[in-house]
Amino acid sequence: MKRLAAAAVLAVTATALTACGGGSSAPADAKESDFCNAYVALFDKTSDVDPDDYDAQAKAMQEWGDGLAEVGTPEGISDDARKGFEKAVDLIQDIDAKDIEKATEDAGDSAADPFSSLEMSEEEEKQSEELGTYVQETCATQIEEAMTKLMQDAAEGMGDEMDKALEDSDVDLSELEKQLEELEGQE
Repeated sequence: MKRLAAAAVLAVTATALTACGGGSSAPADAKESDFCNAYVALFDKTSDVDPDDYDAQAKAMQEWGDGLAEVGTPEGISDDARKGFEKAVDLIQDIDAKDIEKATEDAGDSAADPFSSLEMSEEEEKQSEELGTYVQETCATQIEEAMTKLMQDAAEGMGDEMDKALEDSDVDLSELEKQLEELEGQE
């Protein structure tokens, strides 16, 4: 579950980073599918990263930014969304462990945006919103698939952890099975 929470913080971090930064020389002729696959690659890059290893998380984010920069944006993206993309890529490529740690601490146990305190001009807010809208509209299927896989992997990992805990415990599974059968028989 901790991995899922860390991935959520990284996803919020990535979204929030679309708000400010510098320029980028990323291509402007990517296929939409390539753009979307590069965008959702964040989930693959961070799924196996230790949530307490901020250096590894930062490295995964930087690699993700490099992938975004390599692919670029499709031709049909608006100018504002493109500017938001360029700013985000620059910031993602420059992210470090302290940035990840702060975002994690700021997020705490809430769903609040850990970057809500960023000061943005109206233009930067518009660019961020344009990129977010473009990604949501263009990449909805890939995002849904990536999130579903993330949730399935997290659930599978929790099952593996429970199996290991049971193996390491003194619980008599045959006794539990008998109790379960008795309960089912009472229905």
